[in-house]
Amino acid sequence: EAVDPDPASETGPRAVTGWDGSYVGVGFGRVWASPDGRTWSSSALPEADPGYGWDIVAAPGFLVALGSSGERAETWVSTDGTAWTRSGDPDLGPAGGYSYTSIEGMTAGPSGVVAVGTESGGGVQHPMAWWSADGLDWVRTGDALVGGGARDVASGAPGYVMVGAD
Repeated sequence: EAVDPDPASETGPRAVTGWDGSYVGVGFGRVWASPDGRTWSSSALPEADPGYGWDIVAAPGFLVALGSSGERAETWVSTDGTAWTRSGDPDLGPAGGYSYTSIEGMTAGPSGVVAVGTESGGGVQHPMAWWSADGLDWVRTGDALVGGGARDVASGAPGYVMVGAD
């Protein structure tokens, strides 16, 4: 049976994850919570662009939602799936003459959360990667990556793997 988490509109979660025996989803600047996958409630992500909210991952002890705020990638963290804190970390923003960053994929692994995406501006772009132990404080790790842009990342026994496109 299909369940529409937001029957009053054409928006709903773009991504969902299991959390503490329930479900949490993110999309379009909002977070959805459900105890059973059938009944949903939603709330706005603080300082989120209303059209965005791309992914959500569960890490040990916290959730990380991913989206945008202005011309930069952004993350929000929650320890209960209800109250969210915006990262605001400047390392998620563009650097070195670029004007826009976006995160396309994110995963949680034994070393923390890894996010991948693209930094672009002036008709050029390159893939980027960021790492965080807590989802709030991020370290740019992809400044030396080459190619067109990163699309997704996964965690496995040997480490992390990123996929992208030219």
